[in-house]
Amino acid sequence: MTIGIVGERGTGVSGYSGSSGVSGFSGESNISGFSGYSGEQGMSGYSGVGQSGTSGYSGVPGIAAASGYSGYSGVGQSGVSGYSGTPGGFGISVVPNTVSRYQVFSNIGEEVWVVSSSAMYVSLDWSRTLTSLTINRTLHGHTAGNAVIIRNTNVAYQVAIITSIAANSFDVTTTDTGATSGTDGYYSLGFTFTHVGAPKTGGILQAPTGDFADCQLLTLRIRTGNRLSSSYTLVVPASAINGAGANTSLSDCFIPDYSVRSDSNALSAVGATIETNIVGSYSTFKFGSLGTLSRIIILHF
Repeated sequence: MTIGIVGERGTGVSGYSGSSGVSGFSGESNISGFSGYSGEQGMSGYSGVGQSGTSGYSGVPGIAAASGYSGYSGVGQSGVSGYSGTPGGFGISVVPNTVSRYQVFSNIGEEVWVVSSSAMYVSLDWSRTLTSLTINRTLHGHTAGNAVIIRNTNVAYQVAIITSIAANSFDVTTTDTGATSGTDGYYSLGFTFTHVGAPKTGGILQAPTGDFADCQLLTLRIRTGNRLSSSYTLVVPASAINGAGANTSLSDCFIPDYSVRSDSNALSAVGATIETNIVGSYSTFKFGSLGTLSRIIILHF
């Protein structure tokens, strides 16, 4: 590196900065030096010797440091600080996916799965006593029987049904494992489902309740089990905000795309039909030509 020219005592000219920008050496004792040029990495130049000399010109800015460290200060009177490097990267906050895939009916041979989206409630206090998990949220408005998808509590992910409620909390049944309390729980709402008839004649999907209950149905997968007839009648919640569509008439009825498959490993197609406005309801869909054997019906809304 090039060291700045030493000024004469009293009025020296400031020295040029070196290439590496290392901090300047001290001038003669008790005499203030001129400030050096800024070197690479934003370090101050060497101090000249002289009495309160004019500050040197700033050099070309150094290359920004990846980690954002500040340049070193020069030695002498009022040394010029080096340039600051580029700030380092910030941490990334992750919020769980608001779309969930979960089972809503679990009897063997009659399983039903849902894919839905819902608001995510975050940063919630929770506590657990044995198999009872309590989620605290002020004026949640949910009711017993609502489905909730809970994350980041005693286990990472669980789908549960609300068993009891208070104004500012609700309880679900969980496993007796993991932590017993925390302050960063998450949950979203889900749908519930019930098959109708024995043997099956149809099924009913129900939407959740509560503050900001905006659960949107995206996909429904039904395994019907054996049925009484060759049809299956499905009822979905009528709501554009918390359900499967407004469904007041053909103008706002969300008739699902669907496929029907045999309940076997071959998954061969079944030539089923679909009807709507059954008994005057645009939220009721009837699938026909199914035969009486179990079928897998997949619907996209």
